[in-house]
Amino acid sequence: MPRGRLGRFLLEGKVAPKDPAQAAELFRKPPKRPQPSMVNLGLMYDQANGLPQNYPEAARWYKRAADLGNASGMANLGILYKNGRGVSQSDTAAADLYRRRPT
Repeated sequence: MPRGRLGRFLLEGKVAPKDPAQAAELFRKPPKRPQPSMVNLGLMYDQANGLPQNYPEAARWYKRAADLGNASGMANLGILYKNGRGVSQSDTAAADLYRRRPT
């Protein structure tokens, strides 16, 4: 089973006992397809879901996914720029991210 999927199961507690700390560790390890794990870790920091809310750290993980062409990473990072959370507020940066095409 891919680490990212196992991490989601541990984060949600639907298939296995809920364990956000273990989910975060799985998301931090570089899988074959890293972008979904990067977005999931960003979401954990963004939404304070199993990790303390930390917008700069969420932005860092979203940016890593966005730089690899992940659409969710681009959209979530754009939202942080739009709202000035963890990054300097910039409608221009947000719009640029919304316009980028995933690869």
